[in-house]
Amino acid sequence: MSPNRQHSKTCPNCLVNYDSTCKFCPNCGQANKELRLNFKYFVSEFFKGMFNLDSKIFRTLKLLFLKPGKLTKEFIAGKRKLYIPPIRMYLIGSLIYFTISSFFNDPVTFSDEIKEDNDTTSNIITLNNLDTLQTIVPEIDSLKASGSGDSFLSKYIGNERLQKINTKEGRKQFRENIMQYIPIGMFIFVPLTALIFFLLFRRNTFYIEHLIFVIHLQTLFYLLFSFLNLLEVIINPGIMEGVTAFLFLLILVIWIKKYYLVKWIVACVKAFLFLMIYSIMYLFFFLIIAGISFLVL
Repeated sequence: MSPNRQHSKTCPNCLVNYDSTCKFCPNCGQANKELRLNFKYFVSEFFKGMFNLDSKIFRTLKLLFLKPGKLTKEFIAGKRKLYIPPIRMYLIGSLIYFTISSFFNDPVTFSDEIKEDNDTTSNIITLNNLDTLQTIVPEIDSLKASGSGDSFLSKYIGNERLQKINTKEGRKQFRENIMQYIPIGMFIFVPLTALIFFLLFRRNTFYIEHLIFVIHLQTLFYLLFSFLNLLEVIINPGIMEGVTAFLFLLILVIWIKKYYLVKWIVACVKAFLFLMIYSIMYLFFFLIIAGISFLVL
């Protein structure tokens, strides 16, 4: 017998005793063979882990991208051992998306429009995050030009912050604060998004079902938009923005249709209602993120 195939009666992983003829431990599933820890072993294990089509990651991604809503149904039905847990998938997708965005397509970009009249400055902050575009125009100097505005801002915001936001370093710090808080804020925002679906499809359903649905859908968008952000390196960003918006709407309608088993017209109407409610909620969400980012300057 080859030294790499020496069978044991005790599992070295969990110390459970079993018959030496068993190929796998009946308790933990580890193979009943003693492998030499050589270079060939590490290379073999690396390629098995990375490119094994039967692994959890490939099995999960296959359903996520090719079978809209099925991964959620499998999880709710109790078939969870074969797939990566929803929260773990979300965190991986979020990490990939925001990491790529920070290098190739910053979710937050700044542009300063300097106006000579009355020495006023309009600092425009644009958020291009996931599926929506919000613009904030804090007319700080304009408010300071009026007596009441100056009094209000000085009292409740502070002269130090007002002066800092009007500097290049201050705006850079403001941007970094937003970048820091957005991933955390999006994670907190997911339950609110699930609440929208619960209100739209609340008949004979539980809230947790919609929450799992949203987590899987959000993960799909994170991974897909990460890839699209990379494509902006070689394709015109304007074209990619149109492609991104189209794919977002298309995927949203298809997932609603497939998961909730409704007609296409119903899926389109529900998607439209969802987007209206979501846009309003997201606007307040981003204002809160921007407000916190400004207060910690």
